[in-house]
Amino acid sequence: MHALSKDYLAVFFRHQPEWATGVGWVTADHAAVEDVSPAGVAAWHAEQDRLLAQARAIDPAALAGGPEAAERAILIEALEASQAARVCRFELWDVSSVGGWQGEYASLAEAQPVGTPALRAAAIARVRALARRVDAEVENLREGVRTGHVATRENVERVAAELDRLLATPPADWPYASPAARDRDPAFREGLVAAVAEDLAPAARRYRDHLRGEYLARARRTPSLLANADGERCYVAALRVSTTLATDAYKVHRAGLERMAAIHAEIRALGERAFGTSDVPALLRRLREDPALRFRTAEEVVAHGRGAVARAAEAMPRFLGHPPKAPVEVRPYPEFLRGSAPAERYTTSFASGALTGTYWIDALTPAAKPRAQAEATAFHETIPGHHLQIAVGLERGANELGRYVLFSGFAEGWALYAEGLAGELGLYTDDVERLGALSMQAFRAGRLVVDSGLNALGWDRRRAIDYLVVNAGLTEETAASEVDRYVAWPGQAASYMLGATEIRALRKAAEDALGPRFDLRAFHDVVLEDGCVPLPYLREKLERWTRERAGGDRPR
Repeated sequence: MHALSKDYLAVFFRHQPEWATGVGWVTADHAAVEDVSPAGVAAWHAEQDRLLAQARAIDPAALAGGPEAAERAILIEALEASQAARVCRFELWDVSSVGGWQGEYASLAEAQPVGTPALRAAAIARVRALARRVDAEVENLREGVRTGHVATRENVERVAAELDRLLATPPADWPYASPAARDRDPAFREGLVAAVAEDLAPAARRYRDHLRGEYLARARRTPSLLANADGERCYVAALRVSTTLATDAYKVHRAGLERMAAIHAEIRALGERAFGTSDVPALLRRLREDPALRFRTAEEVVAHGRGAVARAAEAMPRFLGHPPKAPVEVRPYPEFLRGSAPAERYTTSFASGALTGTYWIDALTPAAKPRAQAEATAFHETIPGHHLQIAVGLERGANELGRYVLFSGFAEGWALYAEGLAGELGLYTDDVERLGALSMQAFRAGRLVVDSGLNALGWDRRRAIDYLVVNAGLTEETAASEVDRYVAWPGQAASYMLGATEIRALRKAAEDALGPRFDLRAFHDVVLEDGCVPLPYLREKLERWTRERAGGDRPR
C-alpha cells in the first residue's frame, strides 16, 4: 500500500506539476505545466486506470484499523471519482474566473520558488510553457463546441473582461511576473518580464480574441449543466468529486432548504435580542450596509483578525488533544492589490522546510468592510479551520496521501464545522459577530440550493441571484459572481455544508453513544489525524472508534 501510494503521488505530481509546487513537493518540476492536450489527458487517464486496478487488488481486511486503511480509501476515492467525472470533459469548457488558467497561475506565481539560478530558470520556463498551454486551451474549446461541452456566455464574458484588464497592464505588473519581486537578481526580473511580454501576453490576447470572436456565439445560453452532453451524469459525478458522497441534485437541494430554514430560525432569535427585529433579510442587509458595523482603519482590520486567531490558538488545548506546532501569520494584502484584492484567504509555504500558514486580510478599504463576518472568516481559514486541519495532517498523519490529496467535502466541511466550533468555545466577541457567523452558514446552505437548482433543476440565473441576495444577504454583484462560479465548477459549492453536516452528525452519534465518556478533544484528534480523507471512510472510522469506546476497548 505504501509503495502504491508513492507511485500515485509521483504520477499525480508529474501530471499536475502546479499542485506539486503549491504543496512544496520535494521533487516538484517548477518549470512544468499541466499537459491539457488530448494526448496528455489520455496519458493521465491510463495511469489512473492502472493505479486503480492495483489499489482494488489490495485486500482491505488486511489494513483495517491502521493508517494504511486510510491510504487505500483515499487512493480509491480519488481515482474512482476522477474516473467517473471523465464524462464531464471539463478540459473542453474550462472558462472561469475560479479554475481558469489566468487565475490558477496568478495564485501559483505566489508559490513559485526563486533564489537560485536553477529556480530562476524554472520560473521563466514555466511562463513560456504557460503560453503554450493557453494555445492548447483554445484548441480544447474548439473541440468542446464540436462535442457539445461548452461554457456559459456569462463566464465567457467575465473571463474576456478579466483579460481585457490584464492586457491593458504593463507586463511587469502581471501577476505571473511577481516572483521577480522576491528575488534580487535584476537579470531574472528582466528575463521573467520578457517571457510575459513575448510569449504569454500574445497567447493571452489570442485566447481573449477567440472567446470574443469565435466562441461567444456558441457558448451556452442556459446555466443548466443538462445543456451539455451527458450533463445529468456529469452533475452526479461532479458532486462525488467534491463531496466524496453518493448523492444527487434532489437530495442536495432538499438538504439546503432544510438547513436554510434552521439557520434562519437562529438568526431571528439572535436578531431579536441584538437589534430588536426578527426580519432576516433586513438583519442581513444591516450587517452588510450599516456604517456603524464597519471598520474605521486598516490597523483595526488587522488587529481584529490577529485577535481572533490568537484567541483560537490559545483555545486549542480545550478542543484538541494534540495541537499542531506550525505557526500561522495574519498579514494584510499589499498596497499594489488595491482595487483588485481577492477575498480573505489562507496560503501555505514550505520555504523553511516546514509548514507556515498565512492568512491574508483585505485591509485596503476598511470603511467599506463589514465587521460582522470577520471573525468567522478568520476561524474558517486558520484555527480551528484550514490551518489547523492541514497542520495536524502534516505533523501527525501516518500516510502521505492524506497530506497531499484534497477532498473538498472533508477540508471545507471541517472549516465550516470549525466556524460553529468557535461559537461553542465562546470565541466570537459579540452578537454582531455571532450573527455574521450565522449569515455565513446561511450562505453555505444557499449554495446547496442554488448549485443544484442551477445545474440540474431548471433554475435560471436571475432566480439563483435573487435567492442568495434575500436568504444569504449577499450583494447583487457577489451573488452574480457566485452563481457563475457554481456553473463553471458544478458540485464544489455543495461540499462545505454537506461536509460540515456529516462531521456534526458523526459527533452527535458519538456523544449519544458515549454520554459522559465522550471526549471532544479525542474525537477531533481522530477526525484530523489521517489528513484529508473521504467522508464515507471518516464515518466508518468514527463509528468503529465509538463502538470501541463504548465497549471499553482501547481505541486505535
